[in-house]
Amino acid sequence: MDTAGSIANFNDLSGSGATGSELTAAGAKVGEGVGSTLMNAGVIASAVPGGQLVGAGMVATGAVVWLGSKATGAIARRWKGSVKETAKSMWNGAKDKASNAISKVKGWFS
Repeated sequence: MDTAGSIANFNDLSGSGATGSELTAAGAKVGEGVGSTLMNAGVIASAVPGGQLVGAGMVATGAVVWLGSKATGAIARRWKGSVKETAKSMWNGAKDKASNAISKVKGWFS
C-alpha cells in the first residue's frame, strides 16, 4: 500500500514542476517501499520449503535497496544547493542532536 501511494505521489510531483530535490526525495520514498516489500517477500519465501536461498537473497537485496533509498532521501530532503553546504548542514545537525542527547542523559544522573 505504501509503495503504491509513494508511486502516485511521485507521479503527481513529476507533473507539478517540483524541484529536483523534491523529486529525488519522492523517488527515494518509492525505493524504500520496494526495498521493504522485497524484504517482506523474502521472509515469506524463506518459509516455503526449498525457498530459503531465494528468500535470503530477496531479504539482502531489499535491505540494500531500502538503505540506499533511505540515504538518498535523507540527503535530498536536506539539499542546500551544493555538496559542501549540504554536508556542512548535515554535520552541524548531527552534532546538535548528539549534544542534546548527551545533555539529556547527563540530566538523568544529576
